[in-house]
Amino acid sequence: MDWSKSMLGPLESRERKQRILVADDNVDMCEYLGVILRPHWEVELVENGRAALASAIENPPDLILSDVMMPEMDGVALVRALRENTQTAGTPVILLSARSGEEAVIEGLETLADDYMVKPFSSRELLTRIRTHLRMSSVRQRLQAQLVIADRMSAVGILAAGVAHEVNNPLAVVISNLDLVLDELRKAAQSPASGAKEGASELEMMVHEARRGAARVAQI
Repeated sequence: MDWSKSMLGPLESRERKQRILVADDNVDMCEYLGVILRPHWEVELVENGRAALASAIENPPDLILSDVMMPEMDGVALVRALRENTQTAGTPVILLSARSGEEAVIEGLETLADDYMVKPFSSRELLTRIRTHLRMSSVRQRLQAQLVIADRMSAVGILAAGVAHEVNNPLAVVISNLDLVLDELRKAAQSPASGAKEGASELEMMVHEARRGAARVAQI
């Protein structure tokens, strides 16, 4: 039985599209990790932290798997640089190290890495941890997207309330004046002069139309 296939489940097709960046100066270990990961995800292999940082900034991966001890830029420096860059600040990072013990693990996690694994490790454990961090990252991204939408809707609501306030103030003046004009026209319509009655009646209809329009704008 191929246990790696049984682990993928319904998320297999989605996870195969995700990309993992692997940084390790040991060629054999780098290739070994590539063999483990490629059946499940797209994989890029680089030889040190500096190359990993450049690749991550140019094309942010879904997750970074990095050795701790590397030339030019080690894993600890890589994590710190990633966290300082807005494009890669939220990228999950798993550090790999031959150093075992509580102090080594704490030191690795204090760099703001998401996880720390001690060599040698089982391929099954590695795949499980990667899948877990990818899922957690997806959840965080969805929540962040929802927060952005909520902030935008809140801003739209505040803008709409401000516009309504600014529109309603002059409309109140317009409607009040139209009501006064209507009162005067009704008085003129009661005048004995037939010409005054006809003119007042036509003006009254026009003012009624204007008032209905103003009321509609206020309602909107």
